[in-house]
Amino acid sequence: MQQISDVFDVCRYCDATGLVIVHSCDENFETTADQTAVVLQQMGKYYYIDCVTPMSTSVARLLCSRVQPVTMRAAPRLISERLDYLEGLRRTSSTESKMMLYRALGSTAELEMLSEMEGHPHKPLLEVLPWGLTTNAQVRIREIYAKQ
Repeated sequence: MQQISDVFDVCRYCDATGLVIVHSCDENFETTADQTAVVLQQMGKYYYIDCVTPMSTSVARLLCSRVQPVTMRAAPRLISERLDYLEGLRRTSSTESKMMLYRALGSTAELEMLSEMEGHPHKPLLEVLPWGLTTNAQVRIREIYAKQ
């Protein structure tokens, strides 16, 4: 999210054929243009959010969907970080750790447990992580779920 002086400044960030101005992060919008610049207007200020392709979404989803790519080498640490958070051993966890745990449990029956613990539904995935990461995460989330 980048503050801009007016809506015409989006051309510095995006070669868009369309422009959407929203007034709150939760406001849904739909775009059909090839490239659409999304601008948030709050309290008289403009913020460039992103340049998007045709879709229906909200600013909150765009901002939350930005997850840095991580290597599989970091996966065990990230999964452990999120599980520690869900168990109450950590006060915070990163977006990357949340995504990695979802990828680990996305194709298993434990996905329902994760959805219940995080308070929102997850879509099932088809992929299983290599090196026993999925199995280890399944065992640990069952233990955490049983404690609650």
